[in-house]
Formats: sequence, C-alpha cells, structure tokens
Amino acid sequence: MFNNLRRYRSSRRIKIWNTGAPYKCHLVYLSSNNENHQKINFEDNANIKPSSIKNKVSEFLINLIKQETKLLADALIIRESEIPENNRVTNDVVFEVEYSKLDTKIKEDMERTADTYNKLVLILTYSPIVIHPLIYINFVNHVTTSLQNDTKKMILRRLAYHRKFEECWKIALNSIETLNDVDEYIETMTDELKQNNNLAFGIFELLSACDKIVSNPSLKHTIIETICHSNDLDKDTFFTSLEYKNELDNFETLDALENAKAKYSRSTNPYFRLLYFKRRIELALTADTNCIKSVQVQAAVKDILQNKEIVERQGWISSILSSSYVECLNNDINLIQDAYSISEKPESLFFEHFFEEYSKYGYIRVNDYDFLHILQYLKPKHIKATYLLYKMSFNMNSSQLNSHIINYLTRMILTTKDVDVMTTNIVDSYNLINDDILTSSLVAIFKNSKEHFKLIANKIKGSKGNTNKSKILADFINKIAFNKEENQISFDSLMYILKCFNKSDLASEIVLTLLPKMRKAEIDQNISISFYMYIIQNIRVSSYVLVEMARNFLLKERIFDEKLITEFLSTLLHRVWNKEQIMKRNNREKQSDDFQELFKLASKKERARFHNRIRALGQTLSLLETKETAMVFNTLYKFIFSNSFQFVASDYGKKYIVDSLIEETMRFINKANKETPKAGIIKMRDLLGELCFDSRSVQCALYKYMVEDDPMKCIKLLHTYENNKSYLTNDVMRSIMSGILHSPRLNDKEKLHLFKYFRTELLNLNFKSTIHPSTAVELLNLVISIAEKDPIKSIDSMGWVLDFANKKRIPKSIIAKFARRLKLHQDSLPLSIRKAIINDLDKYK
Repeated sequence: MFNNLRRYRSSRRIKIWNTGAPYKCHLVYLSSNNENHQKINFEDNANIKPSSIKNKVSEFLINLIKQETKLLADALIIRESEIPENNRVTNDVVFEVEYSKLDTKIKEDMERTADTYNKLVLILTYSPIVIHPLIYINFVNHVTTSLQNDTKKMILRRLAYHRKFEECWKIALNSIETLNDVDEYIETMTDELKQNNNLAFGIFELLSACDKIVSNPSLKHTIIETICHSNDLDKDTFFTSLEYKNELDNFETLDALENAKAKYSRSTNPYFRLLYFKRRIELALTADTNCIKSVQVQAAVKDILQNKEIVERQGWISSILSSSYVECLNNDINLIQDAYSISEKPESLFFEHFFEEYSKYGYIRVNDYDFLHILQYLKPKHIKATYLLYKMSFNMNSSQLNSHIINYLTRMILTTKDVDVMTTNIVDSYNLINDDILTSSLVAIFKNSKEHFKLIANKIKGSKGNTNKSKILADFINKIAFNKEENQISFDSLMYILKCFNKSDLASEIVLTLLPKMRKAEIDQNISISFYMYIIQNIRVSSYVLVEMARNFLLKERIFDEKLITEFLSTLLHRVWNKEQIMKRNNREKQSDDFQELFKLASKKERARFHNRIRALGQTLSLLETKETAMVFNTLYKFIFSNSFQFVASDYGKKYIVDSLIEETMRFINKANKETPKAGIIKMRDLLGELCFDSRSVQCALYKYMVEDDPMKCIKLLHTYENNKSYLTNDVMRSIMSGILHSPRLNDKEKLHLFKYFRTELLNLNFKSTIHPSTAVELLNLVISIAEKDPIKSIDSMGWVLDFANKKRIPKSIIAKFARRLKLHQDSLPLSIRKAIINDLDKYK
C-alpha cells in the first residue's frame, strides 16, 4: 500500500488509492530489533466512512515514519559509538584546524557567545563561503537541546551549499516527524541548490545521497518521487544515473574505461557524460608516471571543455571534483594575501591544464563553489582570464556576484599590477569591494595611470549606495600624500585628484583631509599659496571648507598673501550666496541698493549661512596677532572698496560686509578674554591704531566692551566728550547702551537703573541720541526678564513693553515673541489685574 502513494503537486496531500472492500488485518513492522514489534489493527467495519479510513491510514503512515526515523537515528548513534576513539580525535583535530582559520572577528564573536547552541546559530549567520562545513557539523553534534525548525533549515542550507548532501539527509532524518517535514526539508535543500546555481548536477548528487543514507524503501521512494516531480526530473533517469555510476566505478584502469567509452561519453544526458569524465579524471590521476598522468589529464580536460552541454552548466567543476578538499576563503579581507601556491594534491594537475585551455571557450560558466576550487590553484598569470570567467558566469550582473570572491580576486589582481583589470573590476563591482582593498587599489591605479584613476573617480562620484566614500578617499589621501618619502606625490598630482572629484561633495572631503597634512608637512610657502589658489579658483568646494582653508593658511601656516586673501573672500561670498539664483526671485523692475535687494530676497537659511561664515572667519581673525589681524583687515578693506570687488557695488553693501566681519572679530576677541577683559580691550585698542582706514565698528566695539567691564565709564564718557559731542555718534551711543545692558558686573535691575540714569544724564548734557530699534530690543528683553522673575511687581512694565516696542517700529514678529513671553506669567497675577492687561497682550498674538 505504501508503495502506491502518489504525490500531487497542487494539493501537497497524499492520495490513498481504492483497496476494494473493507477488510481486517494485522500489520507487523519488522526491523533489525526483533523485540516489541507493534501491531496496528484495522477493524472490519463496512460502515466506516471513506474519510475516516483515510485518516486512520494517514495516522498509520505518520507513525510508521516516526518509528523508522527513530530506529535509524538510534542506529546512527550506535554506529557512532562504535567509531574508534582515534577517529573521533582526528575529527576534533581537523575541526580545531579549520576553526583556527576563521576570521578573527568571527572567533571573537563566538567567544562572546554563551553556549554551543547559540554558537551554532551565530556561525550560521555568516556567509558559508568563509565557514568550513566541518565546523557546522561539529557544533550540530555537540548541541544537547533540540534544534528549532528555522535553525535546522539553515543548517541544511549551509551543508547543501558545501555539497555535504549525506550530512543533510542525516540531519533531516533525525528531524522528520510528518510528511510535511519531508516536503519542507526537500524544498529547503533544492532551493539552496537553485540559489547557488547548482541545480543542474547538484540535484543528482542530492538524490544519490538520499539513496545511500535513507534505509527505509518507502520513505526513500517518497523522497525521490517528490524531488523528481518538483524539479521536472524523470525518476527513471536518476535511477539510470545510479547504474551508470556503479558501472563506471567498476572500471579500475583508464584503458578499460576507454574501451567502453562509446556508451558513456555519447550519452544524450549531460550528467551521464559528466560521470564518465569524472571517472576518467580519477583514473588519469592514478597513472604511474607524472608524464603519463599529465598527458592523460590534459586530454581529459580538453575533452571536457569541448563538451559544451556540460561546462555551460554551473556546478560542473564541483561535481567532477566532488571528493576534493576545498579551502574556504579567509574572511579577513583586510589582509592582502598572496595567491594560493599550487598544491601538491593530484587535482592541481587538472587545473594546470584547465588554465591553459579554458580561455579558448567562451561558453564556460561556473558557480561560486566551482570558483572556490579554481582559487586554490590560480596562478597570477591567469588572474585576468579567471576574473572575466567569473563575471561572464553571471552575465556581468554584479548583484549576483559574491562579495568575498570579488574581494579575494581584487587582492590577487593587486599582486599583478594589471591596471586595466583593476579598473574594470572596480568600475563593475565597486559596491562589493571592501574599503581597505578598494583604497589599496586606488593607490596602485593612481600611481600607474591617471586616466584609469579618472574613470574610477567618475564611478565613485556617481555611486549612490556606498556611504563610506568619504572614508575611502580619506584613507587614499593618507596613503599617498605627505606620507613616507618614497610614497609622497607631487602637488600637481594632488591637484589632479581634486580635479577628478570636482563638482561633488567629495572634493570638499578631500580638501578637509589634506589640510591637517599641509600643516604638518614642511612645504615651501609658494607651493602652498599655489595649492590654495588652485582650489579657490578651480575646485567647487563648500563655503565651510573655504573658511577651514582660511583658518589653515592664516592661523597654521601664517600666509598673508594679498592675492590669496582677496581671492578667498570673493569666492567665499559667491559660494555663500548664489546671486543669480537669488535675484531671479525679484519681480520688480525697479531695484533698490543691490546688497539690500539681495538680503531681502535671500531665504532665512541663506541669510543664516552668510552670517555663520562671516562669524567663522571673524573667529579665525580674532586668533591672529594684532598686527596680523590688522594686516588682513587692511587688505580686505582695500579690496572691497576697489573696482575689483564684484560681489556688490553699493557702498552700503560693502560697508555691511566689512562692519559685520569686524564686529564678529571684536566679539571673539572679547570672548577669548572673559577672564581678563582689559587684555581684550587693549588688543582692540591696538588694532584700531594699526588700521589704515577709519573704522567706526572697531571704535563701537571698543566702547561697548569697555562699558561692559566698567559700567560707570558710560557716565565718564558723556562728561569727557561733553564739549566734543560729534565724537559720540549714534553708533557709538548705541554701543555704549548695549554695553550697559549686557554688563556682567550688574544684575538685571542694576542694568535697568544705570540705563535710565545714563539716558537722563545724556539729555541733561544736551546730547542728541535716540534709542535704536536694536537697542530697544535689548532693553525690552531686559525688562521682560525682570518681569518674569517678579510679575506682580512688574505689572506696569508689562504694559509699557508692548507700547514702547510698537513706537520703536520693532518688527511685529519680535513683538509677538515678547507678548508670548509675557502671557506665560499671567496666571501668577491676581485675576483683576490680569483682566486689565489681557486685552493689550491679545493685540500682539
């Protein structure tokens, strides 16, 4: 009955064929263990519904499979216990050898993992190309708990990848409990064969292993039928392949095999012919002399390669050399390893002739596991052709290529210094190559061919998937620029690199990498000036990078070349604001001052960027010696107010730029001298004396920080210039008042009190000075700060703030912020008072 089972692909269920009239019998399952034979009774009941009979039969079949599986597992355990101790020790030694070859990171991860089960789960997560199958098997054998289903399936996948099909069936049989398990495990293993392009020949070897390992005829039959049906393989073809293999194994000499050559080598089935060539190679490798052996292997290899139907199917090398030991790739791809030396193993002769012939045949294809075989015997002179073979096997589709193999090949290509292959490899497989190997390749290519380097630069610029581009280029620059003398390259070469990456963010990254090295290297100043000028004039780097460059050549290298400084400022301003783009936003025919128009049309982000870059440059200038700062200011002032300055034409715009830069510089000088304010004031005073132009901005900053340090000086200044009132201009007065409002020597109420006293004294001495809107904002911030701390005592101030702000034409957005701040403290006021001011506050929502 069991042999009459048929599997239906669509329903995945078992159909029970009609057995005629109901009957009663006793079935006894016989096994090698004669004790406790179970009897399964089928009762004679003609009224039982067909579905019930099917259920009972299904239950019988499942129990039968469970029993046979358990007995098989027990038998395997018994056989294992009968293995001599010295064999088990040998296996352990091999495991230790293979485990020691693992990448350091993998071993470290394994050491941090708690137990054997979790170690097994962890080792399964790595690419199987870097893990020897014996490591999987060893961990499986030492796991004491039952494996989860997902873990079992992953083990099957890993072992199927390594073509350890017998081990696959041993593990599967130990886990099969239902027919669904059979389906699931078969699907897992065959899917792995498909994923690794190993189905054409691998399916026969999977079936052969099943035939050898599965001892129950019924279960074996079910498995073979399932595999054949789901892969469109005639089971009779498979059984014929077994007969072929047995017959071929009986041939013990090459002469005997050649006499029967016609039957096997002319078969219409490629796998049958492959079995013939496999046996032919095995026998050729056993020849008495090396000379005869070489001739026979050469002839066999040539015949195989001419057999298109075999070698165009991936997996053919692995099938022919299935008994050969395969070395897994070292996952430590940071190590630049030499190619494997040609082994003394017999298989080396196969590949020696393979390498001589295979480039003649364009139809040869291999899969990853074939390639593992090839890599073990690859000579440097064959690297180019081998690389092309691998790429052609996947139709140049880089998404199907194995990153470990590509990295290994790239290391080997590096040893050949073949720039053409190196470049082709990087352009085609850029996203698969490890950063360190890619960096080494870039160095080698750059030193040998600038044109090839340009091709790779274009590839890197256009690449969107790699997020490590900046790091790769930084490492590349570190290896070639200002390194050891023998590796150092010229500034012309550095400029060429920048040119290759121009008009991309990577150009900025390269410049930032170079700047620290410029500081450390002892470089002639003229060369440095030329280098900076080239970048400023020819390379599109960000405004941030331009400021960093200025910080470098002004602060670190102390370069004060006038042309460099003026060219830098002009480029910086144009990089901060794209004038053409901004002016396109203007719809009015009549335009006001060009800078004011730019400022109005610029977005909030663009304005912020302008002030941020000016601020950063001011910070740089504040760190120079006083005479050096004055030298830069004199150079910039002369340039900005000359016809050479093209950024803006109006005096207002030019003055705004100069004043903004001076104010930021003074602010940073004051900030750097917080502990000793008088030192900062002295530096500002000395700077004012070194300037070649009249700078009200420096004067204003000087007075502001003098009053901040000594608030009562504001009154002294009024009396000092009582008879020379024109000296205390509105700008100076504004700076003095700002000094009062920001003085760290006073608390908020003292500031407000001194401010009122200053204003009273100012009017008493007949000075004419109004409160500027910016000063009004500072004053209102102070008043609100006081009101927030004590709202009940500051009710009058709350109402006054908004009225005063409105009269001073302070922007409504700022007034609205004041209103929101005041409203936050309404709840702390008595209800009657809160109602009195709430209407005023609502006007400024």
